[in-house]
Amino acid sequence: MAGLFFNVTYKVYILQNLKGMFYIGPSENVEVRLKQHNAGFSKWRCFEETEGGRGSYQIMGLLHSSGS
Repeated sequence: MAGLFFNVTYKVYILQNLKGMFYIGPSENVEVRLKQHNAGFSKWRCFEETEGGRGSYQIMGLLHSSGS
């Protein structure tokens, strides 16, 4: 099964908005991803607009992992 795994470092982040809703996702750069969420740039934009709006997320937790 060689070639299926890449040497990638990523973090799983947990965000919470002002209404108490959580969002969990992976990213190589959590700070950039948080800015994208808060600017409304996300494939889950519909969720963000209906459940808390832009600019309302804060990081609640991070899990670190690295591929091999």
